[in-house]
Amino acid sequence: MPRKPEELERVRQLVSNAVGLNAERGDSLEVSSAPFNDSEPPHEPNFAEMLADYAERLGKPLLNALLAFLFLMLVVRPVVLALIRPKVEAGEMVEGLEGLPSAEEQLALYEALEEANRTDEEEIEAGDEDEELVFKDIEAIKAHIFSLSDNHMEQVVTLVRGWMKQDAARA
Repeated sequence: MPRKPEELERVRQLVSNAVGLNAERGDSLEVSSAPFNDSEPPHEPNFAEMLADYAERLGKPLLNALLAFLFLMLVVRPVVLALIRPKVEAGEMVEGLEGLPSAEEQLALYEALEEANRTDEEEIEAGDEDEELVFKDIEAIKAHIFSLSDNHMEQVVTLVRGWMKQDAARA
């Protein structure tokens, strides 16, 4: 908004007196009115502008928090877990694993299972299907069940489906 000519004259007089203006020396002073900013009124931001503004303000802190979280989960956590896990020396037994067989025992058990499978197949081929198999220990029973499931997968699937149907009928 431009100033009135009376105001401009008053400002010119004040400034000329303050600086000691002398017309005989050729001093001159010009006072004019010019706007300092655009006269456009501020506009209301739309949703996209508000979202961009929030993203600028909150984006960096959220990104920093995400990077800190990833650093903790991918670097610090594995290092801490590796430090607190018990170190097992060669030949030392880990607590809670005493009952499990060693590698040689597992290999011998696997070979025994294969031998049991071969003998079972020979018995079936020989026609001894009516005779019941007597197992003296639980490992032999497990081996026999695994061999039956490996050799007769379709029958196992049919049996499990029948059990599932029975459970569904009960419920």
